[in-house]
Amino acid sequence: PENQKLDLRNTDIRGADLRDANLQRADLRGSELSGADLRRIDLSGADLDGGKLSGSILYEANLQGCNLHAANLTGANLNRTNLQSSNLRAANLTGASLRAANMTGANLYKANLYQANLKVANLQGAKLFLANLQGAKLGKANLRLCGLIGANLQQANLNGANLTGANLNAAKLQHTEVLFANLSETSLTEADLSGANLMGTNLQKAVLYEANLCGANLMGANLSETNLCDVKLEKAILTGAKNL
Repeated sequence: PENQKLDLRNTDIRGADLRDANLQRADLRGSELSGADLRRIDLSGADLDGGKLSGSILYEANLQGCNLHAANLTGANLNRTNLQSSNLRAANLTGASLRAANMTGANLYKANLYQANLKVANLQGAKLFLANLQGAKLGKANLRLCGLIGANLQQANLNGANLTGANLNAAKLQHTEVLFANLSETSLTEADLSGANLMGTNLQKAVLYEANLCGANLMGANLSETNLCDVKLEKAILTGAKNL
């Protein structure tokens, strides 16, 4: 029947060439796809729960609404991939490249994005609670309205990123690069920004209640209507900060 899902559970497709294939809504739970060429493949609505896709090429693939819970995507190429509304809870994306990927509304709860490349990616409204983004490249990424509560962003690069209205409560941002980023109306309650570089960043109407900014660089930052109640600012650089 037309509605029947293709059953490929626990199938070994390592290194296969599946470019431009249509596997829409296929059941690929536990399948082995490591090193496979999946460029422009249609996996929208597919179930890849626990799938093994390390080193696979998913350039410009359609993974909209795909279930990738606990999938292994270590070192995978997901540049320009459509991951809109996909489920990536607890997925391993260590060292993966997601440059210019569409991840709007995706669920990345507790996902591992250690040193992943997310430059100019669209993550608007994505859920990244407790996600590991340590050392990740997020330059000029769209993180508007993102949920990043408790996320680990230590030593990440957020230069020029848009985090308007994002929730970063209790997030770890120690020694993070956040130059000329837009953090207006963000919530950073109890966030750790010690040693972070926030030079020229827009923090207008941001809430930094009880945040740690010790040793942070806020040179030229916009602090108009920013809530700095009970903030730690020991050894912080505030030269040229606006509306302090």
